[in-house]
Amino acid sequence: MNDAIRACYAPLVVACVTAATMACGEVARPAASGINLSDVATPLQDLPVRPREQHFKDVSDVIPEFAGYFIDDGRLVAILTDLTQAPATRTVLAATVQRLRYDIPSLALDVVVRKGDYTFEQLRVWRDRIYQRWPDGMVLLDLDEGENRVEVGIDNERSRSAIMEGLQQLGVPALAVQVRVATLGSSKANARRHVSMPQSVEGTLRDTVRPLLGGTAIRLGNGGCTLGFLAEWAGTDALVTSSHCTIVDWALDSTTVHQPVGTGSPIEVGFEVHDPNGVTCGGDLCRASDAAVIKVPTVSSDLGYIARTIGTPPDGYGATGSITIDAANPKIAIVGKDYGPPEGITVHKLGA
Repeated sequence: MNDAIRACYAPLVVACVTAATMACGEVARPAASGINLSDVATPLQDLPVRPREQHFKDVSDVIPEFAGYFIDDGRLVAILTDLTQAPATRTVLAATVQRLRYDIPSLALDVVVRKGDYTFEQLRVWRDRIYQRWPDGMVLLDLDEGENRVEVGIDNERSRSAIMEGLQQLGVPALAVQVRVATLGSSKANARRHVSMPQSVEGTLRDTVRPLLGGTAIRLGNGGCTLGFLAEWAGTDALVTSSHCTIVDWALDSTTVHQPVGTGSPIEVGFEVHDPNGVTCGGDLCRASDAAVIKVPTVSSDLGYIARTIGTPPDGYGATGSITIDAANPKIAIVGKDYGPPEGITVHKLGA
Protein backbone atom coordinates (compact mmCIF):
# COMPACT_ATOMS: atom_id res chain seq x y z
CA MET A 1 0.00 0.00 0.00
CA ASN A 2 3.08 2.29 -0.12
CA ASP A 3 2.41 3.43 3.44
CA ALA A 4 -0.93 4.89 2.43
CA ILE A 5 -3.77 4.70 4.91
CA ARG A 6 -6.91 3.17 3.44
CA ALA A 7 -9.98 3.65 5.60
CA CYS A 8 -13.50 5.04 5.38
CA TYR A 9 -12.64 8.19 7.26
CA ALA A 10 -11.96 11.88 6.79
CA PRO A 11 -12.08 14.86 9.20
CA LEU A 12 -15.73 14.07 9.85
CA VAL A 13 -16.93 10.48 9.78
CA VAL A 14 -20.52 9.96 8.67
CA ALA A 15 -21.96 6.89 10.39
CA CYS A 16 -25.33 5.21 10.38
CA VAL A 17 -26.93 5.55 13.80
CA THR A 18 -30.35 4.07 13.18
CA ALA A 19 -30.71 1.46 15.91
CA ALA A 20 -33.74 -0.11 14.30
CA THR A 21 -31.84 -1.56 11.37
CA MET A 22 -28.84 -3.84 11.13
CA ALA A 23 -28.25 -2.88 7.51
CA CYS A 24 -25.72 -0.32 8.62
CA GLY A 25 -23.76 -2.54 10.95
CA GLU A 26 -22.55 -6.05 11.43
CA VAL A 27 -23.39 -8.74 13.90
CA ALA A 28 -20.86 -9.12 16.68
CA ARG A 29 -18.57 -12.10 16.35
CA PRO A 30 -19.70 -14.78 18.80
CA ALA A 31 -17.37 -16.12 21.41
CA ALA A 32 -15.33 -19.13 20.36
CA SER A 33 -16.65 -22.46 21.59
CA GLY A 34 -16.26 -26.14 20.97
CA ILE A 35 -19.71 -26.56 19.38
CA ASN A 36 -20.25 -27.81 15.88
CA LEU A 37 -20.41 -24.97 13.37
CA SER A 38 -24.00 -25.73 12.42
CA ASP A 39 -25.25 -26.72 15.87
CA VAL A 40 -26.58 -23.29 16.83
CA ALA A 41 -30.04 -21.85 17.24
CA THR A 42 -29.31 -18.50 15.60
CA PRO A 43 -29.88 -18.68 11.83
CA LEU A 44 -27.24 -17.43 9.44
CA GLN A 45 -27.82 -13.88 8.25
CA ASP A 46 -27.14 -12.16 4.95
CA LEU A 47 -24.64 -9.68 6.35
CA PRO A 48 -24.29 -6.18 4.91
CA VAL A 49 -21.25 -5.46 2.77
CA ARG A 50 -18.27 -4.37 4.83
CA PRO A 51 -17.33 -0.73 4.21
CA ARG A 52 -13.85 -1.63 2.98
CA GLU A 53 -15.38 -3.97 0.37
CA GLN A 54 -18.14 -1.69 -0.91
CA HIS A 55 -16.22 -0.78 -4.06
CA PHE A 56 -15.72 -4.47 -4.88
CA LYS A 57 -19.47 -4.95 -4.49
CA ASP A 58 -20.17 -1.95 -6.73
CA VAL A 59 -17.94 -3.35 -9.47
CA SER A 60 -19.39 -6.87 -9.13
CA ASP A 61 -22.90 -5.43 -9.52
CA VAL A 62 -21.79 -4.24 -12.97
CA ILE A 63 -19.50 -7.18 -13.78
CA PRO A 64 -20.70 -10.29 -11.88
CA GLU A 65 -17.54 -12.19 -12.90
CA PHE A 66 -15.39 -9.73 -10.94
CA ALA A 67 -13.46 -11.21 -7.97
CA GLY A 68 -11.59 -8.24 -6.56
CA TYR A 69 -8.30 -6.47 -7.17
CA PHE A 70 -4.98 -5.84 -5.47
CA ILE A 71 -1.69 -4.10 -6.21
CA ASP A 72 1.27 -6.20 -7.33
CA ASP A 73 4.61 -4.93 -8.58
CA GLY A 74 3.30 -1.40 -9.13
CA ARG A 75 0.20 -2.40 -11.10
CA LEU A 76 -3.45 -2.92 -10.28
CA VAL A 77 -4.36 -6.59 -10.76
CA ALA A 78 -8.03 -7.52 -11.24
CA ILE A 79 -9.34 -11.09 -10.92
CA LEU A 80 -12.13 -12.37 -13.17
CA THR A 81 -13.80 -15.74 -13.51
CA ASP A 82 -14.42 -14.96 -17.19
CA LEU A 83 -11.57 -13.24 -19.04
CA THR A 84 -13.89 -12.09 -21.83
CA GLN A 85 -14.95 -9.39 -19.36
CA ALA A 86 -11.42 -7.96 -19.28
CA PRO A 87 -12.11 -4.91 -21.52
CA ALA A 88 -15.18 -3.91 -19.52
CA THR A 89 -13.29 -4.39 -16.26
CA ARG A 90 -10.42 -2.17 -17.38
CA THR A 91 -12.92 0.53 -18.29
CA VAL A 92 -14.71 0.33 -14.93
CA LEU A 93 -11.45 0.36 -12.95
CA ALA A 94 -9.83 3.25 -14.82
CA ALA A 95 -11.17 5.77 -12.31
CA THR A 96 -9.97 3.57 -9.45
CA VAL A 97 -6.43 3.62 -10.79
CA GLN A 98 -6.49 7.40 -11.02
CA ARG A 99 -7.76 7.67 -7.44
CA LEU A 100 -5.10 5.30 -6.12
CA ARG A 101 -2.37 7.27 -7.88
CA TYR A 102 -2.91 10.12 -5.41
CA ASP A 103 -1.45 7.85 -2.72
CA ILE A 104 0.77 5.77 -5.01
CA PRO A 105 2.07 8.07 -7.77
CA SER A 106 4.17 5.27 -9.29
CA LEU A 107 1.13 3.05 -9.91
CA ALA A 108 0.91 2.10 -13.59
CA LEU A 109 -2.13 3.24 -15.55
CA ASP A 110 -2.89 -0.12 -17.13
CA VAL A 111 -4.84 -2.83 -15.32
CA VAL A 112 -3.61 -6.43 -15.34
CA VAL A 113 -6.37 -9.07 -15.54
CA ARG A 114 -5.94 -12.61 -14.22
CA LYS A 115 -8.19 -15.68 -14.12
CA GLY A 116 -9.87 -16.70 -10.88
CA ASP A 117 -12.14 -19.55 -9.85
CA TYR A 118 -14.68 -17.70 -7.70
CA THR A 119 -16.40 -14.32 -7.87
CA PHE A 120 -16.18 -11.70 -5.15
CA GLU A 121 -19.82 -12.26 -4.23
CA GLN A 122 -19.30 -16.01 -3.79
CA LEU A 123 -16.24 -15.54 -1.58
CA ARG A 124 -17.93 -12.78 0.44
CA VAL A 125 -20.99 -14.92 1.23
CA TRP A 126 -18.86 -17.93 2.21
CA ARG A 127 -16.58 -15.80 4.35
CA ASP A 128 -19.54 -14.24 6.15
CA ARG A 129 -21.06 -17.65 6.89
CA ILE A 130 -17.83 -18.72 8.60
CA TYR A 131 -17.65 -15.37 10.41
CA GLN A 132 -21.03 -15.94 12.05
CA ARG A 133 -20.07 -19.39 13.36
CA TRP A 134 -16.41 -18.59 14.25
CA PRO A 135 -15.33 -22.06 15.46
CA ASP A 136 -12.96 -23.04 18.21
CA GLY A 137 -9.43 -23.29 16.84
CA MET A 138 -9.80 -20.58 14.21
CA VAL A 139 -7.78 -17.40 14.85
CA LEU A 140 -7.93 -15.61 11.49
CA LEU A 141 -10.46 -15.11 8.70
CA ASP A 142 -9.97 -13.14 5.51
CA LEU A 143 -11.15 -12.82 1.94
CA ASP A 144 -7.87 -13.06 0.04
CA GLU A 145 -8.30 -11.41 -3.36
CA GLY A 146 -4.79 -12.36 -4.50
CA GLU A 147 -5.32 -16.06 -3.84
CA ASN A 148 -8.99 -15.90 -4.85
CA ARG A 149 -9.84 -17.87 -1.74
CA VAL A 150 -11.27 -17.49 1.75
CA GLU A 151 -8.30 -17.67 4.09
CA VAL A 152 -8.76 -19.43 7.42
CA GLY A 153 -6.02 -19.34 10.02
CA ILE A 154 -6.01 -22.09 12.66
CA ASP A 155 -4.12 -22.27 15.93
CA ASN A 156 -2.61 -25.69 15.22
CA GLU A 157 -2.81 -28.55 12.75
CA ARG A 158 -5.07 -30.60 15.06
CA SER A 159 -7.94 -28.17 14.40
CA ARG A 160 -7.92 -28.67 10.62
CA SER A 161 -10.20 -31.71 10.22
CA ALA A 162 -12.92 -30.44 12.56
CA ILE A 163 -12.95 -27.01 10.93
CA MET A 164 -13.06 -28.44 7.40
CA GLU A 165 -16.01 -30.64 8.40
CA GLY A 166 -17.81 -27.62 9.81
CA LEU A 167 -17.19 -25.58 6.66
CA GLN A 168 -18.72 -28.35 4.58
CA GLN A 169 -21.85 -28.24 6.76
CA LEU A 170 -22.04 -24.50 6.09
CA GLY A 171 -22.03 -25.14 2.35
CA VAL A 172 -18.57 -23.68 1.82
CA PRO A 173 -16.64 -25.60 -0.90
CA ALA A 174 -13.37 -27.03 0.40
CA LEU A 175 -11.50 -25.86 -2.70
CA ALA A 176 -12.58 -22.27 -2.05
CA VAL A 177 -10.87 -22.20 1.35
CA GLN A 178 -7.19 -21.98 2.14
CA VAL A 179 -6.55 -23.28 5.66
CA ARG A 180 -3.20 -22.48 7.23
CA VAL A 181 -1.70 -22.64 10.67
CA ALA A 182 -1.50 -18.95 11.58
CA THR A 183 1.88 -17.63 12.62
CA LEU A 184 1.29 -15.00 15.26
CA GLY A 185 4.90 -13.89 15.52
CA SER A 186 6.85 -13.47 18.74
CA SER A 187 6.35 -15.34 21.99
CA LYS A 188 4.99 -12.07 23.37
CA ALA A 189 2.25 -12.14 20.74
CA ASN A 190 1.49 -15.79 21.42
CA ALA A 191 1.26 -15.13 25.14
CA ARG A 192 -1.59 -12.70 24.59
CA ARG A 193 -3.21 -14.48 21.67
CA HIS A 194 -6.35 -15.18 23.67
CA VAL A 195 -7.33 -11.51 23.55
CA SER A 196 -7.27 -11.63 19.76
CA MET A 197 -10.03 -14.21 19.66
CA PRO A 198 -13.37 -12.71 18.56
CA GLN A 199 -15.93 -12.26 21.28
CA SER A 200 -19.13 -10.34 21.93
CA VAL A 201 -18.56 -6.62 22.29
CA GLU A 202 -19.70 -5.51 25.73
CA GLY A 203 -18.66 -3.37 28.68
CA THR A 204 -17.72 0.30 28.36
CA LEU A 205 -15.56 2.36 26.05
CA ARG A 206 -12.85 2.25 28.72
CA ASP A 207 -12.66 -1.55 28.91
CA THR A 208 -10.74 -4.08 26.82
CA VAL A 209 -12.84 -4.17 23.62
CA ARG A 210 -12.36 -6.97 21.08
CA PRO A 211 -12.46 -6.68 18.21
CA LEU A 212 -11.02 -3.18 18.44
CA LEU A 213 -13.50 -0.47 17.48
CA GLY A 214 -13.18 3.23 16.81
CA GLY A 215 -14.24 5.49 19.67
CA THR A 216 -12.90 3.26 22.44
CA ALA A 217 -10.32 4.36 24.99
CA ILE A 218 -6.62 3.52 24.72
CA ARG A 219 -3.65 4.25 26.96
CA LEU A 220 -0.46 5.74 25.53
CA GLY A 221 2.41 6.22 27.95
CA ASN A 222 0.87 7.54 31.16
CA GLY A 223 -2.22 9.09 29.65
CA GLY A 224 -5.48 8.06 28.06
CA CYS A 225 -6.82 8.94 24.62
CA THR A 226 -9.44 7.84 22.11
CA LEU A 227 -8.91 5.36 19.29
CA GLY A 228 -10.04 7.42 16.29
CA PHE A 229 -10.56 4.77 13.63
CA LEU A 230 -9.09 1.54 12.30
CA ALA A 231 -7.11 1.58 9.06
CA GLU A 232 -4.69 -0.37 6.89
CA TRP A 233 -1.07 0.73 6.91
CA ALA A 234 1.53 -0.83 4.58
CA GLY A 235 -0.64 -3.93 4.28
CA THR A 236 -1.19 -4.45 8.02
CA ASP A 237 -3.91 -3.53 10.50
CA ALA A 238 -3.46 -0.21 12.24
CA LEU A 239 -5.31 2.42 14.21
CA VAL A 240 -5.15 6.19 14.02
CA THR A 241 -5.16 8.41 17.09
CA SER A 242 -4.03 11.93 17.98
CA SER A 243 -0.32 12.63 17.83
CA HIS A 244 -0.57 14.83 20.91
CA CYS A 245 -1.56 11.71 22.88
CA THR A 246 1.79 10.03 22.18
CA ILE A 247 4.86 10.47 24.36
CA VAL A 248 6.37 12.98 21.91
CA ASP A 249 3.89 14.59 19.56
CA TRP A 250 4.86 15.13 15.94
CA ALA A 251 7.73 12.67 16.27
CA LEU A 252 8.17 8.93 15.81
CA ASP A 253 8.89 7.63 19.31
CA SER A 254 7.47 4.07 19.09
CA THR A 255 4.86 4.80 21.76
CA THR A 256 3.07 1.59 22.81
CA VAL A 257 -0.70 1.50 23.12
CA HIS A 258 -2.66 -0.53 25.68
CA GLN A 259 -6.17 -1.38 26.80
CA PRO A 260 -8.00 -1.14 29.13
CA VAL A 261 -7.76 2.43 30.36
CA GLY A 262 -9.87 1.75 33.44
CA THR A 263 -9.40 -1.14 35.83
CA GLY A 264 -7.67 -4.35 34.78
CA SER A 265 -4.23 -5.42 33.65
CA PRO A 266 -3.11 -3.46 30.56
CA ILE A 267 -2.66 -5.47 27.37
CA GLU A 268 -0.52 -4.12 24.56
CA VAL A 269 -2.53 -3.35 21.43
CA GLY A 270 0.16 -1.93 19.16
CA PHE A 271 3.00 0.53 18.71
CA GLU A 272 3.57 3.77 16.82
CA VAL A 273 4.93 3.43 13.28
CA HIS A 274 4.23 6.82 11.70
CA ASP A 275 4.15 10.30 13.21
CA PRO A 276 5.90 12.83 10.91
CA ASN A 277 7.77 15.88 12.10
CA GLY A 278 6.29 19.33 11.47
CA VAL A 279 7.55 21.66 8.76
CA THR A 280 8.53 25.30 9.12
CA CYS A 281 5.76 27.69 8.17
CA GLY A 282 5.94 31.40 8.98
CA GLY A 283 8.39 30.92 11.80
CA ASP A 284 6.38 28.12 13.40
CA LEU A 285 5.96 24.38 12.89
CA CYS A 286 2.95 23.13 10.95
CA ARG A 287 1.51 19.80 9.93
CA ALA A 288 -1.53 18.77 7.90
CA SER A 289 -2.92 16.68 10.75
CA ASP A 290 -2.53 15.85 14.44
CA ALA A 291 -2.52 12.12 13.74
CA ALA A 292 -0.31 9.16 14.58
CA VAL A 293 -0.48 5.65 13.11
CA ILE A 294 -0.29 2.71 15.50
CA LYS A 295 0.43 -0.72 14.04
CA VAL A 296 -1.85 -3.46 15.43
CA PRO A 297 0.01 -6.71 14.71
CA THR A 298 -1.97 -9.37 16.59
CA VAL A 299 -5.14 -7.99 18.16
CA SER A 300 -8.39 -8.40 16.20
CA SER A 301 -10.01 -5.24 14.86
CA ASP A 302 -13.04 -4.21 12.80
CA LEU A 303 -12.11 -1.78 10.05
CA GLY A 304 -14.97 0.53 9.17
CA TYR A 305 -16.77 0.47 12.50
CA ILE A 306 -16.98 2.55 15.65
CA ALA A 307 -18.52 1.53 18.96
CA ARG A 308 -22.19 2.25 19.65
CA THR A 309 -23.19 3.21 23.19
CA ILE A 310 -26.61 2.90 24.77
CA GLY A 311 -28.90 5.86 24.25
CA THR A 312 -27.99 9.33 23.07
CA PRO A 313 -27.03 12.36 25.18
CA PRO A 314 -29.60 15.02 25.98
CA ASP A 315 -29.83 18.03 23.69
CA GLY A 316 -27.44 20.88 24.36
CA TYR A 317 -23.83 21.78 23.78
CA GLY A 318 -21.41 19.74 25.89
CA ALA A 319 -24.03 17.20 27.01
CA THR A 320 -22.51 13.88 28.05
CA GLY A 321 -23.96 10.52 27.14
CA SER A 322 -23.27 6.96 28.26
CA ILE A 323 -19.93 5.17 27.78
CA THR A 324 -21.62 1.74 28.08
CA ILE A 325 -21.47 -0.20 24.81
CA ASP A 326 -24.81 -1.45 23.49
CA ALA A 327 -24.22 -5.21 23.67
CA ALA A 328 -27.26 -5.95 21.46
CA ASN A 329 -26.10 -3.63 18.68
CA PRO A 330 -22.50 -2.68 19.49
CA LYS A 331 -21.26 -1.12 16.24
CA ILE A 332 -21.93 1.81 13.95
CA ALA A 333 -20.75 1.45 10.37
CA ILE A 334 -18.76 4.29 8.84
CA VAL A 335 -20.61 4.90 5.59
CA GLY A 336 -19.10 8.12 4.26
CA LYS A 337 -17.10 11.24 4.91
CA ASP A 338 -17.69 14.95 5.09
CA TYR A 339 -14.97 17.56 5.07
CA GLY A 340 -17.26 19.98 6.93
CA PRO A 341 -17.38 21.95 8.99
CA PRO A 342 -20.96 20.88 9.75
CA GLU A 343 -23.45 23.68 10.11
CA GLY A 344 -27.03 23.61 11.37
CA ILE A 345 -27.00 19.91 12.29
CA THR A 346 -26.40 17.96 15.49
CA VAL A 347 -23.06 16.16 15.66
CA HIS A 348 -22.42 13.45 18.23
CA LYS A 349 -18.82 12.92 19.28
CA LEU A 350 -17.94 9.42 20.44
CA GLY A 351 -14.93 8.93 22.67
CA ALA A 352 -13.70 8.11 26.11
